[in-house]
Amino acid sequence: RRELLSALALGAIGVGFINFRGCRTKEQEFTKAPSAYAPYWYIDYATDSFIEVKNHLSSPLSILPILTLITGKSIKLDLVQVAPLSTKRVSLKSQAELKFRAETGSGLWGDGSRPNSLIGNAQLIPISPKRATSRDFSAWILIDNPAERLGSVSLFEIPGDGEKNILEGLWWLPYPDTQVYFALQNTFRVGVELKIELFSNGQIIRSSAVELGDSGFRLVNINNLLKPNKPPELGGVRFTYRSKQGQTFPGQIMGRGRLFQEKLGFSTFFMLHESVTNLPNDVVSELQAPAAYFGRLDKLLDKSKAYLHPHLIMRNIADHKVYVQATIHGRDINNKPTELRLKSLLLSPQSTMHVDLEEQRRGNKSNLTDGIAGLRLTHDG
Repeated sequence: RRELLSALALGAIGVGFINFRGCRTKEQEFTKAPSAYAPYWYIDYATDSFIEVKNHLSSPLSILPILTLITGKSIKLDLVQVAPLSTKRVSLKSQAELKFRAETGSGLWGDGSRPNSLIGNAQLIPISPKRATSRDFSAWILIDNPAERLGSVSLFEIPGDGEKNILEGLWWLPYPDTQVYFALQNTFRVGVELKIELFSNGQIIRSSAVELGDSGFRLVNINNLLKPNKPPELGGVRFTYRSKQGQTFPGQIMGRGRLFQEKLGFSTFFMLHESVTNLPNDVVSELQAPAAYFGRLDKLLDKSKAYLHPHLIMRNIADHKVYVQATIHGRDINNKPTELRLKSLLLSPQSTMHVDLEEQRRGNKSNLTDGIAGLRLTHDG
């Protein structure tokens, strides 16, 4: 029910609030080696991607990483050995199998258009102990370009056992020339036909279809799909997939959205969520974002002059209107608990809404002071 209203809070430093999901799939049961998947990694002359794995077990853990390039080629890396309850980092640039040459050149960051850049998805297979599963570790890929101040995180997920084959997402373009990408990963060895629908102001503004091969990867560029028109500042996206060879497995496709603006050093990732429908609308549902940061950052970073605006982006993926009540829970100047309750918001069907929470704090003359606060949304969706 929480996913009927997709919500994303973004900070000015490019941080997205992400929630998790994880279930076994039928294919994973069959292979007896349930894997974790990350829809995106990237390297170029100034960018490296690091796989970081946290072992939850009190015994050593061995994991086999498999990288799939955008060309469809798969590469098995050396086993990653993680000590009990420890974390291990692996640099993709250091892997001889990738044969990377550090050459400069033109092209956008993160989409494989730079000379000698590489892009694709990843799979982690637990090898030992014998009964280990993907629930015995946590992992992500940290994409880092310190020279250009660009970076983001791609979480490893476990394919869900949901009932739908539909993924919902949204985007926001805070600056001119912001690029919008969606990385899609097929976690099965069965090809699918993928339908893409783009929404703006509650209407479908573009529809197209592509194929995604077995264990395949595709990077969907929203800016290119909408050419020659300029993408709306706010928009939604829906991916619907069907198998080309029979049964379609829910959770077969994983996706990750990505926004970036190279010149400003702005980049952030956010997850796509499975669509949920046919639910009662007389029950109040709730969404939580635990760490929205308001105002000056010097409480966390000494002598910092940065000032942060938390932003709330919401999309109603239902075919009926949804009322949303937002409450910010934080502290006042005396460090006592306080809250700011915003006016009720109405989201019409398939609409997207942007709220600058810092402007709301100022406009309502709140006693909420600078620093960490939690955001709570209740809605009838």
